[in-house]
Amino acid sequence: MKKALLIIVPLAGAVTVGVIANRKKIQEQPDMWARMEQKMAQMPETFPPRMMFDNIAVIREQTTRILELLEQDAGGSAASAETPVDGA
Repeated sequence: MKKALLIIVPLAGAVTVGVIANRKKIQEQPDMWARMEQKMAQMPETFPPRMMFDNIAVIREQTTRILELLEQDAGGSAASAETPVDGA
């Protein structure tokens, strides 16, 4: 019984510390993204990491637009699914 407690108590403590650290890390991420955005703005436009960072923003905008178009088309998709694409 004492051996089990000697194993369980430190293990539970380690899990608790891990959960607390993970929550703090999640809360800090928006601030981290803003800081990274500021650093990237200072770099030359041809710097490969900056190009990738800029492309992430473009991809997010395009994804949002695609999702909006898909949601608009969701009502008409049932009717268009019954109609063949090639018109045959």
